[in-house]
Amino acid sequence: MRIIPEEFKHWLNLEYLFNQLLNLIRWFWILIKKLILLLIDVPFKVYFFIVAFVFIFIAGFIFYKFMRLKRKIKIFSTISFKDDEKLPKGRSGKWEEIKSKADSDDVKDRKEALVMADSILDGIFFRMGFKMDGLGEKLKNIEPNDFASLQDIWDAYKVRSKIAREGASFEISKEEANDALAKYEKGLKELKYL
Repeated sequence: MRIIPEEFKHWLNLEYLFNQLLNLIRWFWILIKKLILLLIDVPFKVYFFIVAFVFIFIAGFIFYKFMRLKRKIKIFSTISFKDDEKLPKGRSGKWEEIKSKADSDDVKDRKEALVMADSILDGIFFRMGFKMDGLGEKLKNIEPNDFASLQDIWDAYKVRSKIAREGASFEISKEEANDALAKYEKGLKELKYL
């Protein structure tokens, strides 16, 4: 048989628990009364100031969100593809050609596939208003909130940069090429190119 320690026995007493609950309710009621009396003594101007401050904060927040939305709409509405790329079929055909090069047994074809994918994205961002040199500089000026695939594109761009830096000495496997190409593809899908 278990013996309950003396200091916990009063918790088993329902009358004690009921009294503790009543004391808590009384304390809460006294606190509310004191707050009401305190607020009655505050001049009307203070209430007006608080309401005005809250209203200005809410209006500023809504304005900020609206401007971000307007910026996103402007960015995505400025994409204009070349005439030969107007049809998604033409774009997807070009992309299939790039994917087949990435699957090639020739390392040069795999490198060329990544350069071509990089070039497509670079052109899209240029038409969106990012006039910097190279895709890397353009990516630095894009906010992560505006482009969900930004990190994937950065990862693919790093592989593309190795190709540019190391040239013929850079070896890239089919898996690496396809992984980088899949990241480019994710960005192109987000931009509605594919």
